[in-house]
Amino acid sequence: MPIVICTAFLKKTVGIMFFGTPHRGADPRNILHHVLQTSAKALGAQVNEQIVRALMPDAELLPKLRDEFTILCNEKSWPIFSFQEEYGVWSLFGKKVVDDQSSCLDNPALEIRQHISRNHMDMCRFSGLQDPEYRKVEAALKRILGTIEARKRCEKRSPMESSISGDLRTSLVERLYFSKIDERLTHLTPAQGFTCRWFLDTPQYTSWRDITQQADHGGFLWIKGNPGTGKSTLMKFLFEHAREETGAEPSQITLSFFFLARGTAEEKSTAGLYRSVLHQLFEKAGDLRDSLECLTLDGARGIQLNGWHEEALKKTFCRAVQGLGSRSLTIFVDALDECEDSQARNMVFFFEELCDMAQQKQVRLRICFSSRHYPHIEIEKGIELTLEDEQGHKEDIEKYIKTKLRLSNKKTKLAQSLHAELLERSSLIFLWVVLVVDILNSESPRNPNIDKMRKRLRTIPPKLADLFEMILTRDEEGPKLMQICLQWILFATRPLKPQELYFAIQFGLNEDSCSGRWDQEATGMDDLKVFVRHSSKGLAEVTRNKASEVQFIHESVRDFLMGRYGDHWSGAGTNFVGHSHELLRDCCLAQLVAIVQQNVNMPRDMSPQSVQIRKDVKLEFPFFEYSVAGVLHHANSAQQHGVDQMAFITERFASHFRSWLKLNNFLEKHGVRRYEDTVSLVYILAEKNLAELIKIYPRDGSCFDVGTHNRPPRYGPPIFAALTNDRHDAARALLEAEVRVQPPNFQLHRLCQQYFENERQLRSFDRTFTFSKQKSVLSHLAEHGDEVLLSFLLNLVRVEINSTNDLRYPPPLVYAAKKRHAAVMELLLEAGADVDSVDGTRRTALLYAAANRDERIVKLLLDGGADPEAKDPSGRTPLSLTPELGNESIAKLLLDWGADVDSKNEYGRTPLSYAVVPRGVTFLSSREEGWKAVVKLLLKNGADARAEDRDGKTPLSRVAEREDKAMMELLAG
Repeated sequence: MPIVICTAFLKKTVGIMFFGTPHRGADPRNILHHVLQTSAKALGAQVNEQIVRALMPDAELLPKLRDEFTILCNEKSWPIFSFQEEYGVWSLFGKKVVDDQSSCLDNPALEIRQHISRNHMDMCRFSGLQDPEYRKVEAALKRILGTIEARKRCEKRSPMESSISGDLRTSLVERLYFSKIDERLTHLTPAQGFTCRWFLDTPQYTSWRDITQQADHGGFLWIKGNPGTGKSTLMKFLFEHAREETGAEPSQITLSFFFLARGTAEEKSTAGLYRSVLHQLFEKAGDLRDSLECLTLDGARGIQLNGWHEEALKKTFCRAVQGLGSRSLTIFVDALDECEDSQARNMVFFFEELCDMAQQKQVRLRICFSSRHYPHIEIEKGIELTLEDEQGHKEDIEKYIKTKLRLSNKKTKLAQSLHAELLERSSLIFLWVVLVVDILNSESPRNPNIDKMRKRLRTIPPKLADLFEMILTRDEEGPKLMQICLQWILFATRPLKPQELYFAIQFGLNEDSCSGRWDQEATGMDDLKVFVRHSSKGLAEVTRNKASEVQFIHESVRDFLMGRYGDHWSGAGTNFVGHSHELLRDCCLAQLVAIVQQNVNMPRDMSPQSVQIRKDVKLEFPFFEYSVAGVLHHANSAQQHGVDQMAFITERFASHFRSWLKLNNFLEKHGVRRYEDTVSLVYILAEKNLAELIKIYPRDGSCFDVGTHNRPPRYGPPIFAALTNDRHDAARALLEAEVRVQPPNFQLHRLCQQYFENERQLRSFDRTFTFSKQKSVLSHLAEHGDEVLLSFLLNLVRVEINSTNDLRYPPPLVYAAKKRHAAVMELLLEAGADVDSVDGTRRTALLYAAANRDERIVKLLLDGGADPEAKDPSGRTPLSLTPELGNESIAKLLLDWGADVDSKNEYGRTPLSYAVVPRGVTFLSSREEGWKAVVKLLLKNGADARAEDRDGKTPLSRVAEREDKAMMELLAG
């Protein structure tokens, strides 16, 4: 097919549907060949044997075509549907003509796979518009058509914006994910029995679901209720019901996010919400990844390097909603009150604007919020519902009481009277009912007496906070045990497993006598669950999911303990948080000392035997792994909350530092993450983002120092360790420490302040970064492109700007050119960098800049005196590279600075010879590189169209070989 026709065809394509297409060839026994021949003969046609042979699994051309097609699909971001036959054919003994492995691209990021309940020959034969199999195809067509408007918008982007490659798109989507993306939803106990189902029939819910009433409510439903009323359980029910109702229907998308105040930063922030819903959306509707095109190329690269920020998330989500087309989107967002108030307000306002936009675009968008009655946020349109005012909610509590309160005869008038009194005193707070029913059952376990229960009920305070206080203070048994237990659940860096919590508490009670060794025969898992319940006075539980972690029975318990109950904590004075972290720090250190004293076998190698030993030790000492990770974290948190850690970090921990290194390395299953014996403590503090400890740790060398050891740490200097892991607090602490110990220097102070003015734009190193001792710190910074940090280093210490530790590696200026860091290049040139310095391949910065089509850097280098005739090892000059890439402005710059228009490389080829056969314009490419304009420029400047190369070819003869009439006319003219 001629290039022009193919290009036009590709430009018109908006999506692709395959029906039983053999991407990996047909059955080796020629099944497809047999079917094709049979079908063709029946139609009186001939089979093209060349095409059939190309479809065989062992055909050489097939993998090449498949790979090229995958690259093209990534570039174009087409929505792709691969429909697969569900049944075989009788003539092939029930075997499928094209098996499932062959009838797909096997790339979930590109395609959506669905089965058609037909055999291969009947896949496109439908009984009518209501045929379930036709509806699948119809839904796919609607999704493809829905992308047309999005593509039109993308075509209108400004010239400064660049399309985002498939690999970069994949990286951006991967950056959305975080490890606990749906942990809150998973941990929630499902609605019991038939509770919550009443909500589906409420006028508010049915109105919200009715698309004809969307103009009235704007797509908003807000469920509000007091703490403990069961909002999260209801939201989980509604989300799962909506998801089950739509099934795998691609035209109806249902997403959720459940805020969690005790969770990670992502779990309790709106940035985490946007990341979660975008990730879910892209997983369910791959074509909506086109919305990433709203980002500039530089912006996308910044996100790839540093992670997503909220404005980019909102912009992308807004674009994705616009691209929904005929599809509907429903989002359930639970527990807004567990997010910071200002974030929650901004999110609600953003969703209001989003719903307005959706209505204008005729996109079906529905959003359901749930929260306590605060924060109080007004919405212009929407449906509000107060849970405790609903009759269905009251009936759910009645059902729970009747089911869970253990009475010998539940049908008597006395029993019904007790039920009614319990319901009345509850104020319809579900959590209060759960706790009180448990109290009443536990105090009358065998012979429940209704009168006795009634009297006990009347002693229980009706308010939830008063109930918590009663539970914690009702007896004096084990007050220290209870306090340490609650402190661990409150302040642990992650939820603990019951066996971890058990030993953490034991070390807090008596660190000298505890070994940390778990005898599972003496103390089984059931015993540990009883221990959790007993030590927390019933306010904590072990989750019933696979994780099996300890958590409070409700977030209101945490609110109570951190608020009203604060005066009851013994020994903490006015600084409960700081002293709690110090207690947890000491528990961790006690476990480390106990392990060392017991001389546990800890091999350093990575053999399979060592892997098994590590598993055995972690099982035998459950608190061991947490203690290694937690000891420094809790010391940092104690310092942050005003409890001085100088003596601990310089004396107590310092005396155990080498032991800590050994224990940490033993637990680390990846060799690359293990520390050398020579590593400094400040490097570890930087890598782990322990900024408060960095601030007080006595300075010993610069944060840019790598040391003189043969094997530097994985990330090199401490500042790189901080930046590689997005440890911005640690990076700030390191640089501020440098400024403090230097003589008054306005430039350093200004640079330090400038570096942290906008943390969102900090240039963190890629997570795959590893420091190379063959490259200087300055070279790493030049390659990385952080001009402020590089300037800080140049002002801090004296560095050799043109040196490289190994001739195989480029000097800093060439690194900056290769990576297109113009600002860094300006700094290096101002500091005296050699403009014509070369790397190990004898290429200059100008050659790289020309190859990268970077006009700004080309001009910068030429203005700085770079040689426009510098040649690479094959004899090509910057001008020789430029026309092939189709950049007229760079070619003009080079010619203006005296570049030879007919310079030849070792093959005798001139710039014009490369320009007339441009790289990147192929059978499968529709990109316009502007190369014809370069040809005109070269000819205008006297380029010889008949200059022969070593093979005797001229630019004219090369064009003739391509049968490019337009170019022939250009050269002839």
